[in-house]
Amino acid sequence: MAEEQHLIFDEEQPERYVYDMDEEKHEVALSTKDLQVFYGDKLALQDADLKFERYKITSLIGASGSGKSTFLRSLNRMNDDVATVKGNIMYRDVDINSKDVDVYEMRKHIGMVFQRPNPFAKSIYDNITFALKQHGMRDKTQLDEIVETSLKQAALWDEVKDDLNKSAL
Repeated sequence: MAEEQHLIFDEEQPERYVYDMDEEKHEVALSTKDLQVFYGDKLALQDADLKFERYKITSLIGASGSGKSTFLRSLNRMNDDVATVKGNIMYRDVDINSKDVDVYEMRKHIGMVFQRPNPFAKSIYDNITFALKQHGMRDKTQLDEIVETSLKQAALWDEVKDDLNKSAL
């Protein structure tokens, strides 16, 4: 028989229900505490305290513009160059929001799959070559080949070949 799960009604925020996870019975894979995200001076996400149970599927449900994508991007440090993220994001007892964490190493453990493309605030070319450059590939001819091949395989080459240096956003 499945264990009974409990949703808690938040009296201070009546639109909010939170799953009350018993940490003595369930292992926490990832958690956030007092997570805040600012775009400039604009507070986009306030005091997000969530725990994700290991080996469980979790869904974030909310209205458009409520901060779901902003929250998810923070879990993988995808907001680093576009927003200020404050608070704790704990993964295996390490605060991955710390400046001491190697983001590229961390992303080997925490991946993201989005419903729609979620490019970096860089050119189309830089989005495609980003990981390659981070791992030391510098040969422009080889990078150009990979960009063209990748875009052809995605059936996008003809559409974007003249716009590779334009923003991917």
